[in-house]
Amino acid sequence: MTMRELFKKIETYNEIAHMMGTDKARIYFYDIGDGISLGGEHFDDYGIFRKYVKSEYQKEIADKILKADCWDFDKDFTFEWAGGTATFSAELTAA
Repeated sequence: MTMRELFKKIETYNEIAHMMGTDKARIYFYDIGDGISLGGEHFDDYGIFRKYVKSEYQKEIADKILKADCWDFDKDFTFEWAGGTATFSAELTAA
């Protein structure tokens, strides 16, 4: 699924969590370099995530992150680009 679809799931869950008065969910998106996390950010809104990706990464990488349809929670996504390979992950976390 795409990152937009992952965020739709978070949005739906958070609507129910709000009614139930329980913890909300968010996505911790991070860059993996040489097998270790190079840092990341937490997001619960696709629009903010999209702006972050477009500002932090070169267009080629940002487009692959935003358009890829192989995302899933807690699974790494590796792709090749002109500069080599890049690996990212989107973890499901509590807010």
